[in-house]
Parts: sequence; C-alpha cells; structure tokens
Amino acid sequence: MQSHDFNKKLIIGTAQFGMNYGINNSNGMVEINEIKKILKYAEENNIIFLDTAISYGTSEHNLGKAGCDNHKIISKINNNLFIDRNIDKEIFKKVKESISLLKHHSLYGILLHNGNDLLGKKGPEIYNSLMHCKEKGLVEKIGISVYESKDAFEIIKSFQIDIIQIPFNILNRDLEFSGLLNKLKEKNIEVHIRSVFLQGLLLMNPQKMPVYFHKWNNIWDGWNNWINKNRINPVEACLKFALEKEEIDKVIVGIDNFKQLQEIIEITKRKYYHSVPDEIWSNDKYLINPCYWE
Repeated sequence: MQSHDFNKKLIIGTAQFGMNYGINNSNGMVEINEIKKILKYAEENNIIFLDTAISYGTSEHNLGKAGCDNHKIISKINNNLFIDRNIDKEIFKKVKESISLLKHHSLYGILLHNGNDLLGKKGPEIYNSLMHCKEKGLVEKIGISVYESKDAFEIIKSFQIDIIQIPFNILNRDLEFSGLLNKLKEKNIEVHIRSVFLQGLLLMNPQKMPVYFHKWNNIWDGWNNWINKNRINPVEACLKFALEKEEIDKVIVGIDNFKQLQEIIEITKRKYYHSVPDEIWSNDKYLINPCYWE
C-alpha cells in the first residue's frame, strides 16, 4: 500500500482541539492558529476526515472557526439527550447545532458516543431518530462507538448501521480475535478504529508511567525490548500495525500539534516489515480499557 493510500485511511481525532485530553498529552488544548495549520497540511496530504463530538468541549466550534469546509466530519452524540421524552426532536436539534458550529452543510457521519444506548428500551426510538437525520440529508452515514466487541455483536444483530468506531491497538486486539472484524466486513460496515496509541500509554517511557500500570511490567518489558531490538519508533509501530490491516477502513489519530501530524505523515511514507510478536497483547480490561483506569 502506498503512503497516500495510508493517508486516506487516517482520520484526525480532534478531542484536543476543544479540551485537554489523553494521558500523555503535555501540550494542553490546541490553539486556533495551530488548528488551521493542521487542517491545511492534512488536506495537502489527502487526509480529509475529522472525528469530533458534542462532548469534546469547544472542538466543533474551533473547527468551524479554523475552517474545515474541505473535510468530511464525523461527530458523536451523548446519551444525556435521551433523558428527554422527545428523542427525535433532541437528536435532530443537536445534529443541526453541530453542523452550524462546524459551518458545514452536512456531516459525513453521526455516531452514538455510547452504542449500548441502542440495547436499552429506547434503542429503537434512538435508531429511528438517527435514520431521520439521514433521510433529511443532515448526515450521510449513521453508526456507533463501542468499547468492546461483545457489545457490537449484540447491536449489529438488531440494527443496520453504516459505521462502527472501536478501539484496536497492539495491546487490545479484541476486534480481530473475537471475529468481529470479519463479521463487520460481511455486513459492509465501515470499521473506524481509535485508541491506536492507547491514549498515549504505548508511547510513554515505562519509568514515567503512573504507578497503576506497573502491575503489567512484563508486557512493558516485552514491548520495549521488541522496539529497542528492532530499532522501531513506537509511534511508527502502533500506527503501521493498524494501517496495514486491510479490513480496517479508517484509523483515528488524535493530534496535539502540527509537528505531530508532520511526524505521522512522514511515517506513512516509510516501508515497514516488522510484525508485532503475538505475546504482546492483553485481554485484561483494567489495562486495555481506559474506562477502568484508576
């Protein structure tokens, strides 16, 4: 696969454009001028997708201010909307607000921030509301964001969606090992993966990791020994591990600054022949799912 093809698979994650986000983010929120530089450079390098959410602070507002007209945008809806009785009205209103903030005509995709909302008693009503947005031309595709494969299996049994966003990285390979990836491809569902760096944890120096993560020192030892032995940059290892899986349609990468984007684009140009050893992975939810981190 050529570097420009890899670039087309990339989605810029914009949580950092509206708030402080990520265990390894020491730069804080990205300034507007920096956002403008990032968007321009991304477009010049065939990266046209952006991932945002209503809950990402001022991310949607800042993207609109910086000018994201030439990008395709995926946003996400929080479940606090579903307390209201008129779910259809609330979702429709929020999607229109996002489009307005982003200064766009429509969204490429709208996802439920918590896909499990579809498994509750209001699930069919929520789904119909998303379909309503699609029918009205506010969004091209609808989908879900989930943490675990088992939840996704349940949801796709009952609902026809276009996109699924799910974690996948060197430590967390549940998407592949569970058989979900093959199932999603059978159903022609776009697979967008996030947490490719595990919120920056896979890029941290083990000595600087919070004490909470020390109980998995055997994994960090294996990971760092492999990187050092092969002289691989950890960013490159994490990124190429995801990008080279043909069944994966898009890879979301959170960007803190312009230099980081430059580094990522440089990495996509390099040839890569390393495969990560099978023993460097975990199914321990207290490690691979940030929701459980202390």
